[in-house]
Amino acid sequence: MDMNEKLAELRKAKGLTQKDLAETLHVSRQAISRWEVGTAVPALDNLVSLSGLYGVPLDYLVHDEMEQPPAGMEKAAPQKEKPRSLVRRAA
Repeated sequence: MDMNEKLAELRKAKGLTQKDLAETLHVSRQAISRWEVGTAVPALDNLVSLSGLYGVPLDYLVHDEMEQPPAGMEKAAPQKEKPRSLVRRAA
């Protein structure tokens, strides 16, 4: 299963809309849509956040040959706060 298919399946299994997920990750709904149709891929920080949100290893998301998460990873991991940017923005 390709990453885009996994992302859509995991989001739906969590009962989230694209808009809900976009708000959680602080990205646009269109970005979520592009990830799920395969025209773009999430940045590493977003992949790490998705892994935590869905309770699956990062390897599962990025390796197409992994059809199932490893045993014991089906339950959602506790959510962590999204790391703050290390880059200061000009005021």
